[in-house]
Amino acid sequence: TEIFSLTDQLKRAATSIALNIAEGSGQPTTKGFRVYIHRAKSSAIECVAALKIAAQENFAHHSEIDELQKLLKEIYFKLIALNKSI
Repeated sequence: TEIFSLTDQLKRAATSIALNIAEGSGQPTTKGFRVYIHRAKSSAIECVAALKIAAQENFAHHSEIDELQKLLKEIYFKLIALNKSI
């Protein structure tokens, strides 16, 4: 059940990234959109933390975790760029 709990949390955090961007894009103000971008960045960081736990507990291959962490880093920095561009 421990792996299920972590997997569930990772799935919710990853989904939250996309949902916060979508919800934020519908905000009437730039300030409102930035709030949702910040939430999406926080969810990306949460995903990285979950992956670190998965690696520590040997729930997945380290090469797979490394690849996912690289993708999350790209997403995080794209969110920073998006925040700066609006």
